Amino acid sequence: MVHETATADRRREDDAGFFSAYNTYVALMTIRALIILGYVLDGNASLPGADVPVRLHRNGEVLVCTIDRAGVLTISVDGEALTRIVSLSHDLTAPVPDHTRQKWINQIRSVENTIIVYPGVRDERRQLAPEARSVLHSSQRGIVPISPVEIEGEERLARALRWPLQAARYVSGYPVVLPARTELPNADWYRAGERGKVEILRRPDDAELARLTAANKPGSPRRRGDDELRHFIDQLGEADRRLAVLDTCPLCPNGRAVMTARPDGTFVCRCDSCSTTWGLNPCGSCRERYPFLWPRNAVVDTAHGDRLDMTAGADLLAEPCAAPTDHPVPRFRCCWCDHCAGAPNCGCAPRPGHTFVPPGRSGKDLSRPRR
Repeated sequence: MVHETATADRRREDDAGFFSAYNTYVALMTIRALIILGYVLDGNASLPGADVPVRLHRNGEVLVCTIDRAGVLTISVDGEALTRIVSLSHDLTAPVPDHTRQKWINQIRSVENTIIVYPGVRDERRQLAPEARSVLHSSQRGIVPISPVEIEGEERLARALRWPLQAARYVSGYPVVLPARTELPNADWYRAGERGKVEILRRPDDAELARLTAANKPGSPRRRGDDELRHFIDQLGEADRRLAVLDTCPLCPNGRAVMTARPDGTFVCRCDSCSTTWGLNPCGSCRERYPFLWPRNAVVDTAHGDRLDMTAGADLLAEPCAAPTDHPVPRFRCCWCDHCAGAPNCGCAPRPGHTFVPPGRSGKDLSRPRR
């Protein structure tokens, strides 16, 4: 009895020691993954602590990483939490009864705005059914295996972080909506939205901004419309800051990009430095907008998560169509309903475990196309 108690105590100590060490490892990997995404550390701190936030910046935006006493790491911008990273001490792909694994999957699927990290390895993932494997190794879903014995872990975690830091903000942040209670001059960089609102489709150039400012007629008698136009102009600085998140190249933050607005509420950008293309595409099936990212000359294998890690690394959002193409930017499968406009002739078949609820669409059924 004494021996069994001592053995149990040692096991608990070992488990606690592993969890503490794994939390530290994941925190370091998170900082390295953010650096892969182009963020630069501020100051000397390289590891967040309970009372020691780590700040990173990219193109004027500052991320703040904090970690609580339970080991949960939070990434925030301007006081708003974009995502959390939660480490598990047990391997979700370990050999267990199917009902046990399904219970784990149901539990982690219910967690929102969180990236779940666990110590899984490739050999155990290979033994899983395709649907379980796709769920438990999914950057978009935010469930990723991270282990010191797999060199793809940094890129895998960086791709998972790209979803809340960039993709989700593409979907929720475009177009930028501003109040405007006066009639505005005609221009192609904004359009009328709902009553009393204007949708900013792209950042205006200096000439376009000058024309709008000139319409304010500072030398003429003041009218209510003039005051409201001035108020609208004053808000353009905030719109510019929010659009900078969308039209800054995801791969080389110093590259200049031209944002092209499209009539269906989507946009496309192309970097003039590295030729990366990104933006929002419309889905012809579920009618949602989905984010995409495509580096120049990319060759991506979408067979499963491990092949994505090896061929795309961190530089992918929506997965490309299975059919080869000569076009610089391929056709993509919708991130939410997994539909491909070329199916079934292109070779894209339905994949269990590959449907997701878009942001702000909780409980939506994506299995039925919208009419």
